[in-house]
Amino acid sequence: MQNPYSVRWEMNRSTESRAAFGRNRSFAAAIAFAGAASSLLTAGDAFAAPVQAKVWVVGPSGAFSDIQGAVDAAVAGDIVVVDAGTYTGFVVDAKELTIVARVDASAGEKVEVAGEVTIRNLALGDTVVLQGDAFSILGANGPALSVLDSLGSVRLQGLTLEGACGFSGADGAAGLRVDHSFDVAVVSSFISGGIVCDYPGNGGHGIELDAGNLALYGVTAEGRDGEQDLATLGAPGTAGGSGCLVKSGFLFASHSTFQGGDGAGGGDGFMDCATGGIEPGSGGDGGDGIALETSNAIARVMGCLRDGGLGGPVGVGTLCTATDGAPGKGDSIAAGATFVDDPMPVRSTLGPCLSSELSSVLLHFEGQPGDRFYLFLSTATQFVDEPTFHGVTLVKTPYLYRLVMGTLPASGMLDTGYAIGDLGAGVEGVVWHAQTYVRTVSNKRMYGGPASLVMLDSQF
Repeated sequence: MQNPYSVRWEMNRSTESRAAFGRNRSFAAAIAFAGAASSLLTAGDAFAAPVQAKVWVVGPSGAFSDIQGAVDAAVAGDIVVVDAGTYTGFVVDAKELTIVARVDASAGEKVEVAGEVTIRNLALGDTVVLQGDAFSILGANGPALSVLDSLGSVRLQGLTLEGACGFSGADGAAGLRVDHSFDVAVVSSFISGGIVCDYPGNGGHGIELDAGNLALYGVTAEGRDGEQDLATLGAPGTAGGSGCLVKSGFLFASHSTFQGGDGAGGGDGFMDCATGGIEPGSGGDGGDGIALETSNAIARVMGCLRDGGLGGPVGVGTLCTATDGAPGKGDSIAAGATFVDDPMPVRSTLGPCLSSELSSVLLHFEGQPGDRFYLFLSTATQFVDEPTFHGVTLVKTPYLYRLVMGTLPASGMLDTGYAIGDLGAGVEGVVWHAQTYVRTVSNKRMYGGPASLVMLDSQF
C-alpha cells in the first residue's frame, strides 16, 4: 500500500548545505536555542529551555565497554551514545535516559545487543529514548525488549527486535513486551517473535501488549512459525505466533504491517487408526495479524496490512478425527473488544536518530498538492488518543511549539531543511521531541509519527 503522507529526514553536515537552508530562520533559531543564548530565538512564543544533558560514550572511543555501566553512571536526563559493536543486555530502572546508536549504517556498522533489554518503573514525566539507524536486540531467555510498570514515556526508533528461542518445549518469546506501561511509541522498527527450538512450543508473538498504551508508526511485527515433531508419530503441529497480541490495553498503529506465523504440520500416522493404529497429528493453527484477546482490548489502525499465517497440514495417514490447522485471521477480535479501521492512511517517520551541532537537517515531504505540513517540538512527552485528529498526541502540549513547514505544490513533494546552531558553551547534548501534523486540502487534520531529536556537541 502506497502511503500518501510521508516525511524523510536526512543529515548533511556541510556548511554549504546549512547555509542553503537558512531561509526559514524560525526553525534554525529554535534549534540553535538548544542551550545557546536566548537572543537566538526570534519567534515570539514562549519556549521552554531543553534539558542540557551529559553525554556518556560506550565503545572503543568511550569510557565504558558495556551499556549497563554507562546506564548506571548516568543521572536522570543524560545521553548514552553507543558505538558500533556487540554488547550484553541491560536494564534501565526508574531513570530518564536517552540511549542512541552512533553508527554508519551505509558502511555496515551496527549496534547488536545479545540479551534482554528492560525498561521499568518510570515515573510520570520521565522519558526513556532508545533509537538508532542500525540497533538490534536479540533476546537470550525472554522478550528482546520489555517495558514494565511505567507511567512515564518510552520512545523507540530504528530498532530490530527478536525474542528468544523457545527451549525445552517453551513458546518462542515476544520481540516486544509492554506490560502495565501507558506511554510507549515505536517508529520504523522490525519486531519478531522467537522461533521454536524444542517441540512442543508455539511460535513467538511479535508484540505482546497487556494493560498499557502502545503506538506504532511504520513498524513490521511478525509472529514466528510453529514447530513440527518429526520424531513422534501422530504428534500435532504447534501454532504460529501473532504479529501483535493485545491481552488488554490500547493499540494505535499507522502504516504498519502485522503478519501471523504459520502453524506447523502434524506428524505422520502409522497403520489404520480405526483398527488400533496411530492417527496422524492435526496441523497447528496459524497466528493472527492482530489478535484482541479479551473484551478489555482496543485497537485503532490506519493504513495497516494484517495477514494471518497458514494452518499447518494434517500428517500423512488414515484419518479419524485429525484435521488441518485453522488459518490465522488478519484481525481476530474477541467478544466485547473494540477494533476500528480508520480509512485515513497517515505516516510521518522522522529522523535522524542522531545529529550534531553546526550541521543541517534535510526534510522531504510527500502528500497531496495543497496539504499543509507543520512540525511540533516539545521538551516533554505524553500519550493522548485523538480520534478526531486521526492519531495520538505524543508531545506534551503545555510546551508545544508549532512550526509551519510549508504547503505541498502540484508535484505533491516539498524539500526543505534547517540548520542546527551551536549548542552553547559547556552543553554536551540536548534532546527534543517532535511530531508532525498535517492539514489536507479537504480540511482533514491528522497527527503523524513522533521522533526524538538528539543533538550532540561537536566534540563527540
